[in-house]
Amino acid sequence: MLHRLSSINGGVARFLRKALGKELKRNREARLQLAVPRADSRVASFLAWYAGTLIERRQSAARFRLPMSRVEIANHLGLAVESVSRALAELRAEGILEASGREIEILDSCRLWEVACSMQFRRAARVPARRLSPDVIAAC
Repeated sequence: MLHRLSSINGGVARFLRKALGKELKRNREARLQLAVPRADSRVASFLAWYAGTLIERRQSAARFRLPMSRVEIANHLGLAVESVSRALAELRAEGILEASGREIEILDSCRLWEVACSMQFRRAARVPARRLSPDVIAAC
């Protein structure tokens, strides 16, 4: 049915190709993320990626509610739940963010990106800078 619809309407085919391309890229980034050894970098990268997704959707990236529990985030990042909680506590202690349950407030987006990009393996997936709003890039 989708094949028939996309052959009738070229816009549908372009939309599906674009959506599939984005999803494949996200999956590749998630796989490469597993090669990053440090839990704080993984968690910071996840938060930066999610903030970038919110920016794309024209929503607030400074204060948001995580769509996943810590257990789900840990499974997604290939970490123990304790490692996710410890990484969030470290980010909170450094004044980078405030976290209460699933509620997150990013206090210093530049520092969050620094931690996210401080991966030992530079070829590992990074949240692309183009996902940041120009205001955030200029501020960093």
